[in-house]
Amino acid sequence: MITSITIALLIFISMAIAIKTIQMRSKLRIPYGHDNNRTLMAYTSAHNNFITYAPLMVIALYVIETLIVIPMAFTLTLGLAIVISRLLHAYALMVKETASKPNFSWRVKAMGLTFIILTSEALICLILPFKIYFQS
Repeated sequence: MITSITIALLIFISMAIAIKTIQMRSKLRIPYGHDNNRTLMAYTSAHNNFITYAPLMVIALYVIETLIVIPMAFTLTLGLAIVISRLLHAYALMVKETASKPNFSWRVKAMGLTFIILTSEALICLILPFKIYFQS
């Protein structure tokens, strides 16, 4: 249940990023690539990064939710953290880094949260199956 809600929210975020990128391409009249335009580079980077990390985090969330006995509150927190990390990263690239004075600290925070989530998910997926196996 938590995974499906997380996926639905991530789909909406992905669509919003894609629409904003398409709008920027149209505004700049750059149909392909980025033509060395820093704003378009930031928008396409936001979309590429989202498409790279979101599926990996959701797959791990699904494994944790369905195969590993873990409190629902933790799984819910993990799903919420995934959505927040992807929103923050897109915001960092599309708003903060395209401003007249780029601010990279938002991007660093978003990627930090992403790596904390991925590391947590990896450790849970590695450790808990062994714990469950050796307890039986």
